Amino acid sequence: VLLDNSRKSININCAVTDYEGMCYFRNDIVTDNMNDIEVKCSTLFNILKNNQSPQKIDYLSIDIEGHELIVLKEFFEKNNNFYTFGWITVEHNLYCDGPEKKEALYDLLTKNGYERVVDNALCKDLNPIYYNQPYEDWYKKIEN
Repeated sequence: VLLDNSRKSININCAVTDYEGMCYFRNDIVTDNMNDIEVKCSTLFNILKNNQSPQKIDYLSIDIEGHELIVLKEFFEKNNNFYTFGWITVEHNLYCDGPEKKEALYDLLTKNGYERVVDNALCKDLNPIYYNQPYEDWYKKIEN
């Protein structure tokens, strides 16, 4: 679907993390175990830069199984307001990770000019373990 609808979309085969190079991956988790699958990894900033992304991007959804905070920290440290997103949805998994990660994401995003407009969107996954659990927040860029 991504490539079939005449969109200007690209498919990048790599893990997004806070460094360039290779990492190990199992299921949906980046690991340090050399027995897992080795995959290329890159930073969000470099992915955008290397693919000539527009400076203003309408929407970013970031759901990368616990790496959201480290990826966004690295992005904002390098970015210097070069790239902006109109809207960001970011997974925090409050129901299983506790409030610390959610609060750190809030602090990072508000410090970088975003306001939270939806607090604790609920998961509608059919799995009863996750159903109706708070898992992400939605942020909007504050226009100056």
